[in-house]
Amino acid sequence: MKYLVCLLLLSMAACSSNEEREELRAYFYPENKEDKFYVYRDQTNGLDEQIHRIYTVKDSKGKHLVIERYNAEGRITEAYNYGLDSLLLDDYMVVDRDGKKRQAELFKNELFPIRRSGEMYFASRFPGVADSTFFLYEIKRRVEEEKVSKAMYMDKERQLLLCADHVRLTVFNPFTKKENSKESKVFTVYAKDLGLVEWFDEGKNVHFVLEQVLDRKEGLKLLGRSH
Repeated sequence: MKYLVCLLLLSMAACSSNEEREELRAYFYPENKEDKFYVYRDQTNGLDEQIHRIYTVKDSKGKHLVIERYNAEGRITEAYNYGLDSLLLDDYMVVDRDGKKRQAELFKNELFPIRRSGEMYFASRFPGVADSTFFLYEIKRRVEEEKVSKAMYMDKERQLLLCADHVRLTVFNPFTKKENSKESKVFTVYAKDLGLVEWFDEGKNVHFVLEQVLDRKEGLKLLGRSH
């Protein structure tokens, strides 16, 4: 009897979790037929911008949404691959200072907020300079507020989801066993039917806001590539 009760409780918890995930899916990026390019500008330093190329792919595991991040010079810096069914990360890629793409190890793959309470945890490790060091990149994310009040993004009022992130980057040398960590608090904002629209640190020394969404032709032109 106790076994059946436990199964029932687990089933109810799973249904509740799935229902909450589906409700929060509205804040994830919409699935488009062609690439979209999100252009973000730093409100503190107006010359700095980021370009995120967003597209979907399909393989034997199902549909995925890929986000490639580029700096103001049009160089790719990292890429996130989300499973569209789970909204969890399947892959994470970083580009080192020599321009080499590095497939990172994923220890924890929760990054997009899939529940309103509790903590999402992302943890990844990748090689550093000349493979003599490793980086451990961690983000612990909590939903801070789901705003009933709306804000204007892309000339339209949208409901917002505000997240508070505890970010830690640790550099570890496996030979000397020395490590050095830097921590920061970052706030991330998602908008319904749009996805990531804003992020900033506590002092707003960095404060990126979505400025425009471009189609494939315009986006590739911005990156300086032919289509």
